[in-house]
Amino acid sequence: MNKNRVRLIFGVILVILLVSVLISGCSFGDLFGGQSSAKLPAPQSSAIITPADQTVIAVGFPVQVLSRHASFKELSRVELWVQKEGQAETQLRADQPGEGTVRQEWIPDSPGVYTLRVKDIDFNNAEKGSPAPVTVRVEAAPVGTPSIQPVGTPRPKP
Repeated sequence: MNKNRVRLIFGVILVILLVSVLISGCSFGDLFGGQSSAKLPAPQSSAIITPADQTVIAVGFPVQVLSRHASFKELSRVELWVQKEGQAETQLRADQPGEGTVRQEWIPDSPGVYTLRVKDIDFNNAEKGSPAPVTVRVEAAPVGTPSIQPVGTPRPKP
């Protein structure tokens, strides 16, 4: 009877252990110091989503710079910086991060190669990070580009 009681206690402990592993989503490797197959790499803290690197843009057309910020709750603002090739970098605007993304508009005013950069600024006014910059090429709109002109509605002839 003593052996049966030990087996019962051991079985209960084993069932509890298996249930806790299933509930927590861990693998046995986690429990015994091995590598877990469920661990994912940490997400990059920030990234520029659009425009894509090497995008060609027309002069005078608005560009939406969309950036993602994993630690947005720790940021007071996200700054948009633009640098035309051969010129100094200029801060265009600073916006508060919403729910992890920031949309900032930039309208290029002359052709050239530009580098777009966003800077994460924390509540102590220190730069917390800066994702990889994006380089875009701005070109003049082609001559003779058709434009849409409003016209009156034609009336049917009787």
